[in-house]
Amino acid sequence: MIRAYSSCHGTSLQLYSRAHRCGIFPDHFALPAALKACAETLNMTMGKQVHAQIIKFGPLSNIFVHTNLIYMYANCGSISDAHLVFATIPQRNVVTWNVMISGYAKAGHMMEALNLLKNMKNENLRPNEISIVSVVSSCAHFGALDYGAMMHGYAWRRGYHGVMIINNSIIDMYAKCGRLCMARAVFNEMQTRSMASWGAMMGGLAMHGRGMQALGLLSDMLEEGVRPDRAAFTSVLCACSHSGLVNEGRLWFVRMVRDFGLEPSVQHYGCMVDLLARAGLMDEAYRFVMTMPIEPDGAMWRTMGCACLAHGDLRIGDIVIEKLLELDPNNGGDLVLISNMYAWLGRWVDVARVRKEMRDRGVKKSISYSIVEVNNVLHEFVSGDETHPEAREIYWMVDHLVEQLRHVGYVSWPILMDT
Repeated sequence: MIRAYSSCHGTSLQLYSRAHRCGIFPDHFALPAALKACAETLNMTMGKQVHAQIIKFGPLSNIFVHTNLIYMYANCGSISDAHLVFATIPQRNVVTWNVMISGYAKAGHMMEALNLLKNMKNENLRPNEISIVSVVSSCAHFGALDYGAMMHGYAWRRGYHGVMIINNSIIDMYAKCGRLCMARAVFNEMQTRSMASWGAMMGGLAMHGRGMQALGLLSDMLEEGVRPDRAAFTSVLCACSHSGLVNEGRLWFVRMVRDFGLEPSVQHYGCMVDLLARAGLMDEAYRFVMTMPIEPDGAMWRTMGCACLAHGDLRIGDIVIEKLLELDPNNGGDLVLISNMYAWLGRWVDVARVRKEMRDRGVKKSISYSIVEVNNVLHEFVSGDETHPEAREIYWMVDHLVEQLRHVGYVSWPILMDT
């Protein structure tokens, strides 16, 4: 029953606890399932209790138990505990190494992940596709271009240059790190491409506002007889939005339904709202939102709110405030946006009221951060952060760049920051 409820982690853990209270001791079938549930729910407190039981019933522990124990600690953010378990395992298989490598990579410890990859040969094990993809995907997430390029070379030297899943992750990594030429080079060298290959390349072009190139790639895909899926159309519509290709976006949204029989998802509708709102077509965007066959979510109304601020649309701005308050009155990010919109509308009493409510209820906006890789070191920045040892020089350079942008016509909108 514990394993049967493995996809419903809370219930799985409840059953595990119940069995323990009934005096039924865990075995090597129940322990991995319980540890996986702890990992997925980020419940390290219970994970440590399960770990204590593993120590108590030592003979029951095996490679599967240890592997899930490493996964639990790594997924809960305790990479040092994960490595401690990893180091004490007498016999490790490829899966165990992959879990540890993935844990380091997801935590941003790229060099440690790479070192583990190299050290696998000491136990006569060869890294597989999962080992490499986990590190490359994390490089993409953190924007760690240098480490990603090292992994590219590592994969090629190991003879993985023809493995599609690795090529797809490398394309995605280069695209997210801003090296579209390298992503396209890997893409062009592939003799066989999956839908994920096309999607990764189109997604990269979309991310960097290369709308016409993304549409050209879509045409190439159709010429090769590859039928685009929903994810491909999400990339196409996103590319049109970031490039201001309103007519093209409208056309492909219609063609997605008419020519390919694909029902638009909330992501496709969201892309269309973003496309119209970015272009300043606020009335059309509002009509689109109100006539959609699905209920607009908070993300769509946030898009509308940001566009109202950017284009100074006071009338629709009032409606957006109402909708956001209806959907989630305790969302910190939404309340900051609403406060900024009130400020734009000149309703300073409402600004003060929203800010006071946030303080009284202890509502805070989730902190966003940026990561920049310089000389194989990942630097993390938070808005207003002054803890970096070179903070003074960094802020001076930011101010200098903003001044240069103003000289070429950039205008910043008066948006209040969360405090």
